[in-house]
Amino acid sequence: MAGVVQKPLRMLSSRVRSLLRGAQVTRATVYGIMGTGWGFVTGPVTAIFIVSYFTPEEQGYYYTFSSVLALNILFELGFSDIVKYFSAHEWAKLSLDSQGRLVGDADALSRLVSLGQASFRWYLMGGVIVAFGVGRGDMGGPVAYVKYSQRNEYDADTAVVDA
Repeated sequence: MAGVVQKPLRMLSSRVRSLLRGAQVTRATVYGIMGTGWGFVTGPVTAIFIVSYFTPEEQGYYYTFSSVLALNILFELGFSDIVKYFSAHEWAKLSLDSQGRLVGDADALSRLVSLGQASFRWYLMGGVIVAFGVGRGDMGGPVAYVKYSQRNEYDADTAVVDA
């Protein structure tokens, strides 16, 4: 079993393998495609389970949270990947000394520090927008907490208890 997981290209015929190698498809590429394919298969199965086993209220919570996650992806717009690529480019000219400090090209170090500061500001701004923009009203967050903690909406005469 371990050999199958380690060498997914060996399961294919030699003709298909040579075609894939000619297209420069590596083991990492195959694993990436397998991961995407797994999501393609499990997505509809998850939707069926959600419809079958979740109450309408639970479904609402599930889809609300998945919408918030999708909003995060939209807001980020691949910024984390850009930061990763640029920092790797600058890191090529830097290294760590024996005490764990960054040493190397001063310009590369300056650009890396500037990139870190810019990303910190970007994510801080995004966090504030999400906390006070999306987190308002019935969505939760600090605005909703203040809004609903100021009043007592519980009425003992109309409370329903499931027995």
